[in-house]
Amino acid sequence: MLKVPRNPLLSKAVVIGVLVVLMLIPLGMIEGLIAERAARRMEAVASVQASFAGSQTLALPFFIWPYVEHWSEQSIDTNNRVRVTQVSETKHLLIFADQTQAAADVVVHNDRYRGIHRVRTFESTITVDGQVTWPDRATIKPAADRRIVWGEPRLVLPISDVRGLRGSPSLASQGDTIKFREGTQMQMLSAGLHAVVPTPADGITARYSITVHLAGTERLAFAPTAQASMVKVRSAWTDPHFGGSYLPSERTVTAAGFSAAWSVSALASDVQQQIRTIASATPADRPPRASRLDAFEIDFIEAVNTYLLAERSTKHGALIIVLVFAALFLFDTLRSLNAHPVQYGFVGLALVIFFLLLLSLSEHIAFGLAYLAAASVCILLITYYVSHVLADRSRALGFGSGLALMYARFTRSWSRKGPRY
Repeated sequence: MLKVPRNPLLSKAVVIGVLVVLMLIPLGMIEGLIAERAARRMEAVASVQASFAGSQTLALPFFIWPYVEHWSEQSIDTNNRVRVTQVSETKHLLIFADQTQAAADVVVHNDRYRGIHRVRTFESTITVDGQVTWPDRATIKPAADRRIVWGEPRLVLPISDVRGLRGSPSLASQGDTIKFREGTQMQMLSAGLHAVVPTPADGITARYSITVHLAGTERLAFAPTAQASMVKVRSAWTDPHFGGSYLPSERTVTAAGFSAAWSVSALASDVQQQIRTIASATPADRPPRASRLDAFEIDFIEAVNTYLLAERSTKHGALIIVLVFAALFLFDTLRSLNAHPVQYGFVGLALVIFFLLLLSLSEHIAFGLAYLAAASVCILLITYYVSHVLADRSRALGFGSGLALMYARFTRSWSRKGPRY
């Protein structure tokens, strides 16, 4: 049987400890509410992506030159005793890209809303300049009884969501302008464009240029497909987040925006092998991650959003309640006020309401202002109530000042931004 301590001071301390544990229940409910609101925002982003354009991944262009290997096999039909000739063929793809340079200017907009949730979209102008040395077809030698028929070479430009294309991009090469066609003609990487190019002389080096106007939602990524891929991105967006398989080799982030550069060699990238696997795959033998290439990404979102900041603040809820209860217990003991545990409970509930106010206000105003407003309401409410509990306004003001300092100290828990990488 549980024995109740006979010491009144110890008994009250035990009851206050139980109250602290009970306060964890509403704190947990608020954390659940934060998670639910964050999920609602993700639904808002998905809604905008469904009707506008999703996050964009642009694979740098590469060339595909198809060829078919033909051969004949003869056999004797034992029933009719006649010689039967069967023609067989095997399809191959020659995939290559030498050097590719891309430059992207990105404009980020804040003009898409779903309810109270703001979804950032972007528009980009991407210029691609490349150089390619056409392979010598004589190096691909069939067996003596076989022959090779070459198809039309094409330049492939995979784009994850072609709804984001603005205008009609074209390919400029060797003084000619070639229009792109829909699709990539690759089953496992079908989204994008392709352009059929004239069959060149073997071994020549050609240059080409492409300009693409591409819109999307919150994320822009590039897949390095060439032997040497170089990409530069600049924007007035001041809070980029770099991720994906490769981090920028150079980056500058200022109050006026950012610029970043990537330089990826085929020796450090598995993208070319991924493309070969994807190109030769069929739906029946779909390889893992068949529709995705390794890429480097730029996210145009706050590194630390409202809901993450609210969650960070709520993590300190139990500590705040313990500190406030300890201070109130100290005042209670030193002045022999004999405050009732229910009065401690009211103070604890006021502290919990702070986090609920913080979440509600931060969805409509800046998080710093929401924190200031919620903390001010909580401090005024508790100070007014404690002035009656302590029966001393001056001590209540001192208690409120300490509470204000505590809230000011805890601003460091959410004011630090996450790393950009």
